Amino acid sequence: MIRMQSRGDDLTMTLLLLRYFYNGMIQAAVQDVKKQRDDRVYIFQIYESCSCPFFYLEDGGGMKGLAIDVIEEVCRVAGKVCKFKLIYFTECLINDAEGKLMAGKGLFGRNFDACVGFSRNKEFENILSMSDSIWKYGGESQFFVKTGNPRNFDPRNITGKKIIFINSWQSTIRCLVEHKVTGADSLMPSQLVFLNGTQQLMDQFDKHKADAVFGLELVVGKGEDVQLELLGGTPKGLEPIGDVIHCAEGVTISSRKDSSVTEWFNDGLRKIKKSGKYAKICREAEIKHGKMGQVDCEL
Repeated sequence: MIRMQSRGDDLTMTLLLLRYFYNGMIQAAVQDVKKQRDDRVYIFQIYESCSCPFFYLEDGGGMKGLAIDVIEEVCRVAGKVCKFKLIYFTECLINDAEGKLMAGKGLFGRNFDACVGFSRNKEFENILSMSDSIWKYGGESQFFVKTGNPRNFDPRNITGKKIIFINSWQSTIRCLVEHKVTGADSLMPSQLVFLNGTQQLMDQFDKHKADAVFGLELVVGKGEDVQLELLGGTPKGLEPIGDVIHCAEGVTISSRKDSSVTEWFNDGLRKIKKSGKYAKICREAEIKHGKMGQVDCEL
C-alpha cells in the first residue's frame, strides 16, 4: 500500500513538473510573439503637400515638422518602432471619374501602415480608421480661378461649370453639396477633372477649359502680407474667389479599418496630451518650425 502511494506521488509530481515546464514554454512562446510584434516596424506614409509647420522637407531632404515630432513621441510612448516614408497621397485614397472616394492601393495593399495628414469627414471615415486630431484644421477650402476671372465664374452657382479637383483631398463634390452650393448636386462626370497634385494646374485649365479649381487653402504670410494660396502652392495666374468652405476637421493619422494602428496611436496621443508633453512639443515647434507658418496644435 505504501509502495503504491509512493508511485502515485511520483506520477503526480511528474505530471506537475510537466505542466510547469509546458506552461513555461507557452509563456515563453507568447513573450516571443509579443516581442516580435513590438519590434515590428510601422511605416507612416507622408507627403510634402503643404510645406508648412505640420510637415516640410529641408534642403538636404530631411523630414521636419510637428507631424514628425508628435508621431515620434507617440511611438516612443507606445513602444513601437516607427519610420516615415515619402509616398504619394493617392496611395491612401483616390477619386474615381465620378468623384467617389476609393481605397488607395498602397495602404490597402499593406505596403505601409498609416497615412499622415487626412482630415476627418464622413466620406473619409467611411473608408479609413482615423485617430484623434494632431493638428487643428477646419479643412478650409475655396475656389480658385484665373486672375481676373475671365470666365465670369460665380462660386455661389456652379451649374454647368467644369471644376478641377485634386485627388484624395478633402475638397470634394460632397462638401459642395453639403454646403448647398447651387449646381453641385447636378455636376456630371464630364464636368469633373481630377488631378494628382497642383503641378500642372495652369496647363489643365486650358486643356479642359475649366472654370475653377476647388481645393484646400493655405494661409501664408503675416500681418498685411497675409494671403490665401492653394495647398501645395498656387501657380502664378490663379486667385481665390468666394467664401471659405469648411470640408473637414482636424488632421489625423489614418489606417485601414482592420488595423490596430489608430487604436495604439490614440492611446499614446492621449497619454502625451495628459502628461503635458504634447503641449511642450507644440511650444518647441513654434521655435523649430515657425519659419514655415503658424503652428496650430489641437490642445
